[in-house]
Amino acid sequence: MDIKAYFIYAFPILILEIAAVTAGVYYLKKAPAVSYSSKLLVKFLILTLVIELLGTYAVIGYFSDYKYFSFIKDTGFERNNWLYNIYTPISVLFLPYYFVSKTRKEKLVKYTFIASIIYILGTVVYHLMYGSFFEAYSIYSELAGCLLILFSITLYFFNILRSDLILNMKKMLSFYVAVGVFFFQLCTTPIFMLSSYFRTSTGNHLFVELQVNVVLFANIFMYSCFILGFLICSRKKKYS
Repeated sequence: MDIKAYFIYAFPILILEIAAVTAGVYYLKKAPAVSYSSKLLVKFLILTLVIELLGTYAVIGYFSDYKYFSFIKDTGFERNNWLYNIYTPISVLFLPYYFVSKTRKEKLVKYTFIASIIYILGTVVYHLMYGSFFEAYSIYSELAGCLLILFSITLYFFNILRSDLILNMKKMLSFYVAVGVFFFQLCTTPIFMLSSYFRTSTGNHLFVELQVNVVLFANIFMYSCFILGFLICSRKKKYS
């Protein structure tokens, strides 16, 4: 993949991220009542967009043969793994909290918070033991984070099925977010975990192409769910 192919792949995702942030800000201004967790969701999407923009420095440096960002060459910052190794724990702290908070059950929120703290401590220990903070994504962080997020979404769906909220799913922003994130995690986590074993340099072009397409379409689906949810729920009166 050259820099042109990379940006052709990355551009649709970037546009959707900007669109999701824009729709989120619109939702905050237009919705009659906005919960605290929904405000945090929009801030989280803004953070995600900033991380994605910052992360392009490594790509630009690599494909320009370090004509740009030459100061990162042969340093721990040559790759952007460190940036996403910071971002991933943040997302795992926020997303389970967001979904479990919608169940309105304090014990679940408390237990999820404790599990998230254990996850963060485990991630720190993993990086200290294997020294992988700059060199690679944390397999532990990806797998444990995915399980925690999927578990929290499962609790969220189970709570909807057991209550009258199922009658108002179309008015709930959290429902659209849950569907998008659930699909994204299921599709991309196995790909991310295997990516360190399959590279173009070792002749695995088919896997790399599969990875690119899976991540692309998973992002398109997820952010489309976010945008749809923000726009539909911007006129709601009660549910978030």
